[in-house]
Amino acid sequence: NAKRIDDFWRAGMERDKHYEEIVTLGMRGINDTPMSASANIEQLEAIVARQRQILAQTVNPDLQRVPQVWALYKEVQSYYEKGMRVTGDVTLLWSDDNWGNLRRLPTPEERKRSGGAGIYYHFDYVGGPRSYKWLNTYSITKVQEQMNLALAYGADRIWVVNVGDLKPMEFPIEFFLRLAWAPKAWPYSRLPEFGRDWAAREFGPEHAAEIA
Repeated sequence: NAKRIDDFWRAGMERDKHYEEIVTLGMRGINDTPMSASANIEQLEAIVARQRQILAQTVNPDLQRVPQVWALYKEVQSYYEKGMRVTGDVTLLWSDDNWGNLRRLPTPEERKRSGGAGIYYHFDYVGGPRSYKWLNTYSITKVQEQMNLALAYGADRIWVVNVGDLKPMEFPIEFFLRLAWAPKAWPYSRLPEFGRDWAAREFGPEHAAEIA
């Protein structure tokens, strides 16, 4: 169905080219699944090449001026491990294992890429072996530890966190954003202070320590 898919991608970039955005490359299947049982590296590399050709024709012929990301999530990381590559100006977005543990960090050689690297993290997940939604199950100590590793290994170009429903995730969302904005301001030793300050602001100082 390449012609219709090409037309769909082209129409999307024509519509959105004047907005500030990061363009996601690659392709996955319906409902967050692998594209197909027969998908191979050559086919996926051809898809990315076609997408970049469309970007050059619609957004900017100088593709280094078009922010692009390749999300190495679930089975897509296995394509990378089997040898699939994208050009150096594309950001590699490594992911956690859906339980808050980073699966992979950039090697010294990968840290030389002009596109750099980033992290796709989860506070909410729907899938096997177990879904977790609607309750905050995350310790900010775990978040600080894992994202501090990302920072140390140069995965700092883009940080994305999947939060699902916003309402029950207010506490970890704010911590993630503050950490991303100023990582050195929130070392491990200051994490109890973050909880107390947040609780005092939201509920008043009287019970802030207990709530934290």
